[in-house]
Amino acid sequence: MIGGGAGGLFAGLTATRRFAVGTSGLPAVFLYIGDDTLRFFYTILISLGITVVVTAAVTFILSFRFEKADARQDAILGAGLELEPAAASPVVTASPAGGGVATVTRTGLTEITSPVQGTVVPLTAVADAAFASGAMGPGVGIEPTTGTVVAPVGGRVVAAMSSGHAYGIRTDDGVEVLVHVGIDTVRMKGEGFAPSVSQGERVEAGQLLVHADLDAIREAGNEATVILVVTNAAKAGTVTASAGGEVVVAGEPVLAVTAHEN
Repeated sequence: MIGGGAGGLFAGLTATRRFAVGTSGLPAVFLYIGDDTLRFFYTILISLGITVVVTAAVTFILSFRFEKADARQDAILGAGLELEPAAASPVVTASPAGGGVATVTRTGLTEITSPVQGTVVPLTAVADAAFASGAMGPGVGIEPTTGTVVAPVGGRVVAAMSSGHAYGIRTDDGVEVLVHVGIDTVRMKGEGFAPSVSQGERVEAGQLLVHADLDAIREAGNEATVILVVTNAAKAGTVTASAGGEVVVAGEPVLAVTAHEN
């Protein structure tokens, strides 16, 4: 738009005009030839050149800001993360929301619990095309009723946005889970988020990740949906999600990952 505006401004200042009516597009430059002059043909070509150059320059300049943000986002979404060899683990421990420690026998099934209290919605209903399409991995959305967001699994925090809105956790069995709080909340630059963990830390299921101000998120014009996805499902196994409409509390299972058979 900026490049087109610059090119159009030049065309307007030079009173560039057509001599015939026709469709738009590159072939339309020949419609600027007429009245035994090539003046307007040359000015429209210059206008197009200005559009191309300004567009390229503005894109390059803005890339320093937005591609940097995208790179941080890619880290959260599991891009470039290599799975560390997982040691055999016959027993998995988890901390339920109500306290205490539950011990379950590992049978190739990894349960992923809700990181927040709220209502489960299908991933396809999430107002973010990247997540709704499943490109980031299978999972669910939760419409939260509280801003207390906890770890859905135990493991290591392999990625944590400085803005506090997203966390990547890798379990001891190699399952990579992304917790993303809100839609487009990266633009809030941390306002309304009070993180409790950092990258590299080890967390237990049910441990506080961040407290999010849901009112601040909505006042900023964003959806507060908490998104929970398995980013490496192709390696981790088959993911089964809870049905939409279910009301859950933090710590209640909403996803199950069944390991592939060797």
